[in-house]
Amino acid sequence: MLVGASLSVVGIEPAGALSDISVSTNVDVIANDGLCSLREAITSANTDTASGPAAGECLAGSGDDTISLDSAGPYVLASALPLLTTNIVFNGNSNTIDGAGSFRPFTMSGSTVAIHLMTITNGSSSIGGGGIWVQSGVVAITDSVISNNIATINGGGIFVSAGAVDVSRSTISNNVANGSAGGIYVASGAVVDVSRSTISNNAATGVGGGILVSGGAFVTLSDSAVVGNTSTLAGGGLYAALPAASLSVDRSTVAGNQAPSGGGILVASAATLDVVNSTVSGNTATSHGGGIYSDGASATVTFSTVTENDSPSGAGIRADSTPVMVAGSIVEGNTGVGGDVDRTGAGSFVSGGFNVIGDGNSTGGFIGAGDGHGRSVEGRVWREC
Repeated sequence: MLVGASLSVVGIEPAGALSDISVSTNVDVIANDGLCSLREAITSANTDTASGPAAGECLAGSGDDTISLDSAGPYVLASALPLLTTNIVFNGNSNTIDGAGSFRPFTMSGSTVAIHLMTITNGSSSIGGGGIWVQSGVVAITDSVISNNIATINGGGIFVSAGAVDVSRSTISNNVANGSAGGIYVASGAVVDVSRSTISNNAATGVGGGILVSGGAFVTLSDSAVVGNTSTLAGGGLYAALPAASLSVDRSTVAGNQAPSGGGILVASAATLDVVNSTVSGNTATSHGGGIYSDGASATVTFSTVTENDSPSGAGIRADSTPVMVAGSIVEGNTGVGGDVDRTGAGSFVSGGFNVIGDGNSTGGFIGAGDGHGRSVEGRVWREC
């Protein structure tokens, strides 16, 4: 995880640490008034100068800094906050940064930033990243909420142009992109790790309701839930496309997401998908792949359950153009004309054995050791091949 690495750079733990710069007012103002605002604190950290000569003003930063929101919020922004260009740990103290429906709260470039115990909401951007834009650097988000932000183009909650981002024990919810990636947009070359977190109820008018993984980007989800996200095009929960796009889903749940294709997950155009020890259920696609749709990608499903998804073609898993490997998994109880497993063109299924497969036009591919066809009784009893 990146959290430990990022905090070691700034030399402080996010909880219980003494603050270098204490924010003493939630009013968004720059004034020599004996108080330290969030805007003044960021400038003091960036420039290593005090915000004013009066007693009580923000102390000067010194290299790596900590900013603690010690005044009760919410912190409603009057304009966009300064670009974060130095290493900062934000101790949010469960406070809220509110973009007033007009401003993106945080933009960072080339710095290491840790955001802890903070809600970032009501942000807006005419380009990407309604709540946060990571232009470059290392960012750790822990025990926080990114919600109800909007981007005119991509990344309603977070847009990661480059660098590395770790999201831990946090919620990314109810964000909207009037392009792609309602929750998180991960651009080429960026690395994002999501653990013990929830990506829920985000929406995109393009692809990737929850998270979009671009070519050359790497995203790992572990012990997390991707729930109730929607896309008007493809990949209701998760979307990965183009060469070297890598998406790993481990010990996680992808449920209740919706899109025309790939209700739960869509992976395409030579991207890579690994689903391990996970559940993909209750997702809906009006065209192809209710649970998972692999279109010319490299997809592997291991020790996982794909059930109760719905689509006219490949209600559970749809394979198009390339093989999908399935091992030690249950793919049954999905509803739709194409059945639990469906393929088209050069698409196929390769069995790693010990699968329970319900029905569909590709059940014949499951002839590995321990494979079973036909409906099971709560996943326990099936007809041997």
